[in-house]
Amino acid sequence: MSIRFDLAAATTFLINQAEKAAAGSFDPIWVDKVEELSRLCETANIRTHIAFLATAMLARSLNPNVNLNDFKPSHAPNKSTAYPARSLAQHVLVPVATKIGIHLGVTGREPLNNQPYFRMKRLDDGTPIRASSEPPFKFMRGLIDELQNMPSEDVAAALRAFIVVRQQYANQYTKFSGDISVTLEEFPGMISRFVAADSESGRRAQAVAAGLMDLVEGPDRVVAGRVNDPSRKHPGDVCITDADQPEVFLKAIEVRDKPVTTSDAIVFADKCQKHGVADVAILMVSPKQDSLDHSELTAWATSRGIAFRFFYGWEQIVREALFWSDLSMRPSVAAAALFIEARLSEVEVSTEGYELWKELVSAP
Repeated sequence: MSIRFDLAAATTFLINQAEKAAAGSFDPIWVDKVEELSRLCETANIRTHIAFLATAMLARSLNPNVNLNDFKPSHAPNKSTAYPARSLAQHVLVPVATKIGIHLGVTGREPLNNQPYFRMKRLDDGTPIRASSEPPFKFMRGLIDELQNMPSEDVAAALRAFIVVRQQYANQYTKFSGDISVTLEEFPGMISRFVAADSESGRRAQAVAAGLMDLVEGPDRVVAGRVNDPSRKHPGDVCITDADQPEVFLKAIEVRDKPVTTSDAIVFADKCQKHGVADVAILMVSPKQDSLDHSELTAWATSRGIAFRFFYGWEQIVREALFWSDLSMRPSVAAAALFIEARLSEVEVSTEGYELWKELVSAP
């Protein structure tokens, strides 16, 4: 059996290391090494190596018996020293990174589901590496070899150095602390202006949609993938899960800030049905959006047993979310604004976008 980690204990450990790093306890030599890897990755424009290094550091800090080359237990010649890097990254590193304010280089829920790691069986298996990626990969391999032979307490000090360096790469958001003054009547139009000002590759629209669903269903039941995340396993940009079975999707919403065609809508609904989701919606916020062929879509959806909703712009979905929340409509505006703020941070909108949101919701 491979090495298993107590994910709750690993989460607590990583948060504690961040606190120690903030107090000045870290290895300055490793600060230089992480900075160099960061520089090489930025130059090569491939940053997954940063997430892999962090995962390896965390694993060796938690268990001195880990063989860092064997990060996929199913392919390890000696499973007793192999560790599940992908699971550790997804369930500990990614969520904690948001809390402690570090950037892992990549932003997906599964950072190791990228080149070259998803094709590798072992770190030293000779998987071909793109020429542009060789300098950071070779440098990272050298760091992994060092970590392999270090005591766990020294690896933890290196991990704290990683935290110090990578905090400099994270967007710095100033949390909202004032009164939310936007009114019920202003809220839909304000959202429209916010998204239209700069889509940020769809991040703003997706964050707003997710925040509105948080208001209705609660954030524990709302799953929102990263924009353009290749590892996404859920059917829509924003999904509602079963309260008792969080792995089961009940509803799916696709958020589009570019024009959608009738065939696009059918393809999306078909994908949802293959995931077992029968309640689907498309939120179309492009000002160039034409009306879809509702008669064709309704006939198609009825024949497939699908319930299909279409939202043109923000007005209807915003007002429905405010109406169906547990709060009265006017107080729910403030709650929605805060949920959206949290989602904007989660999808890593620009600092300018984050500050604009705060300015709009608190404008006199």
